[in-house]
Amino acid sequence: MFGRPAYLSGDATRFPRFSPLRAAACAALLAVAAPAAAAGAPLRQVPGYYHQVLGELRVTALFDGVVPLTRQELQGVDDAAEDALLRRQYVPETPAGLQTAVNAYLVRAPGHAVLVDTGTADCFGDGLGQVLANLRAAGIAPGDIGTVLLTHAHPDHMCGLLDVEGRMA
Repeated sequence: MFGRPAYLSGDATRFPRFSPLRAAACAALLAVAAPAAAAGAPLRQVPGYYHQVLGELRVTALFDGVVPLTRQELQGVDDAAEDALLRRQYVPETPAGLQTAVNAYLVRAPGHAVLVDTGTADCFGDGLGQVLANLRAAGIAPGDIGTVLLTHAHPDHMCGLLDVEGRMA
């Protein structure tokens, strides 16, 4: 039913910044949680997480790390348009590829916290696996999360669900 986006090829563990499925899941989550008032830690911004208040909700982006995405994995866009888009979006590029951020999101309402995706944990090695530490840095204990919503079952979205002993992280 849901195939791989036409602009990707190669390794199934690499994804673009925008996912229509993730956007739809977040929109549905926001719709059911709407009447609550955002509460919790102050809106202090530091590297590793970013708070955004949306009406009555507080959404916190939790940085997991970066993974390179090669230009060969982008399809359906001519080279000139690709260059312009990447330049306009300030996407850093190294010899390894385009810097692609992996993030999870925490949606908080009074009395309830929902974690959208759990990050990579140790599934991808160095440079990733920072969601749990950034969650704690944002003032949230893992036990304070009431619901975990996985947008889809790829390792960069769900490896952080369990610790190395197989217990809830």
